[in-house]
Amino acid sequence: MRKLRVEELKPGMFLSKTIRDEKGNALLRKGVKLNSSLIHLLCKRRIPVVWVKDENILQDNATIEIKRKEIEKSLEAKFRYVTQNPIMEELKSILLQYLLKRQIE
Repeated sequence: MRKLRVEELKPGMFLSKTIRDEKGNALLRKGVKLNSSLIHLLCKRRIPVVWVKDENILQDNATIEIKRKEIEKSLEAKFRYVTQNPIMEELKSILLQYLLKRQIE
């Protein structure tokens, strides 16, 4: 999920939070796919920022698994000379978790 200024929005993005007016009425609901007309409406209503779904979250499981294997292979190559060191193994594990999380977010 990313917070973007209305000027940064592009048609095809999906809202990740409902947009409400100053009275609390829903203008656009969570999950709506934005188009040029809706973006123009947000500009007219002077809505400064909105939350949209990050495109990377929409990846399928197969793509995520491919990236996971690529990251693991890269880390194995970088840590190949320190496999007997428990601290370096722990560091490699933490780094793997961080890189995977960053890929998915």
